[in-house]
Parts: sequence; structure tokens; C-alpha cells
Amino acid sequence: MPDDYQIEIKGLDRLLAAFKQFPRQVAKAMGDAGDEAAKEILKTRGAGWNYPGKTAANAPPTPYYIRGVGTETAHGNLMNSERLGTKWVVKRERGGWNVRVGNVASYTDKVHGPRQVAALGRIGWVKLTDAAEKKRTQVTRTYNRWVKYTLAKLGL
Repeated sequence: MPDDYQIEIKGLDRLLAAFKQFPRQVAKAMGDAGDEAAKEILKTRGAGWNYPGKTAANAPPTPYYIRGVGTETAHGNLMNSERLGTKWVVKRERGGWNVRVGNVASYTDKVHGPRQVAALGRIGWVKLTDAAEKKRTQVTRTYNRWVKYTLAKLGL
């Protein structure tokens, strides 16, 4: 997600005050919220784990691409799939507050990044930033639920 992705969190002032008293508990809760939110974003159709529908590029005649395997040519399969959908990483940054979403496949940027190939966007692949924007309401709800839960658990 872009660095300027912002949501409104109700009770943030109380949560920040609680952080001074319970830093580990609050940081863990916000990491859990980020983890849950990131996984929700990755469920978006055309992003993350949820591939768009197959197209003519995924069926004969050669050359065509077999998802999870690679490009089928007249001379056999190139075995060049990096299995994009299985390479997503959701990682908490040190301190627990921030969560990063990434993918280690070499072509991720061309499929889900700011340099997405236009043809891929036209057939349903979604930039990760657009997926995050589509899920803004759910992400906001997730964080607000975690803040409410954390404050209640800490007796605040």
C-alpha cells in the first residue's frame, strides 16, 4: 500500500495514551489489525490470491500460459511460472504497528504494481494500491474493531 494510505480510527487518542502504559499489548493488537486488513485486501478479485478469470492467453493454440506452470510452446513448457499467488508476504515491521504487503515473484510490479502492464489491467488484474482503496471501508472497520477490543481488554 502507498505510504499515504490513511483511515480514520475512532479512539486513536485513547489508544496512543494506552500505548504509553501497555506498549507491547497495543503494538501487538495493531499488528494483528494490520495483518487481518492486509489479508482482506489480498482477497480482492484480481489481486493477491484471487486471480481474475482465465482468458484466451491461457488456452491453446501455442504459445499460451498455464497458470502455476508456465508458457506452453511448440517445444514444450518453459516452466517459467513463479506462482505469483503463492508468493505474497504479509510482514509486521519492528514494533508491530506497521504491516507491509509484498510479493517475491520477479514480475509482481508488472501485474500488481505501479508499472502494471496495461493489458493485464484490462483483463482483470488489479494493482495492490487499487485493491487497498477498494477495501478501505473494510480496513477501517477492522482497525476500529481492534482498537475497541484492545481498549476494552486493557480496561480502558
